[in-house]
Amino acid sequence: MIRFIDLGDQILEGQSEFAWWDTISDSFEEFSGNQTWPNWKCFEEDYLLDEVREMIQDMRPLDRYKSLFPRDWSGTFVSAEDRKKRYEKGICDDIIDEDT
Repeated sequence: MIRFIDLGDQILEGQSEFAWWDTISDSFEEFSGNQTWPNWKCFEEDYLLDEVREMIQDMRPLDRYKSLFPRDWSGTFVSAEDRKKRYEKGICDDIIDEDT
C-alpha cells in the first residue's frame, strides 16, 4: 500500500514537498532518483521517466497515485509568521504556538 506524505518545508525551507511511503517495504518510493516532489507535474515526469516504469505501471499505475494525491494540496508553504498574521486579521481560525 502507498501513502501520500506531506513533508511541508522539511527538505527545503520555504518550499513544500511531498513523498510517497510504501507501507510494505517500509520506505519512501523513488522515481528517477528522486524521493520528494514540489508538485504533481514533477512527480508525473519522474514516474514516466523512471527506468523501471514498465514494471511499476503493472503494479502501481499512475492513476493509483493520482487517486491518492489530495485534490486540495497546493504545495504552497505558509510560514508560522504568516499564519499568525492571518489569525490576527481573522482570516484563519488556527493559531500557532509562539515557541514554534
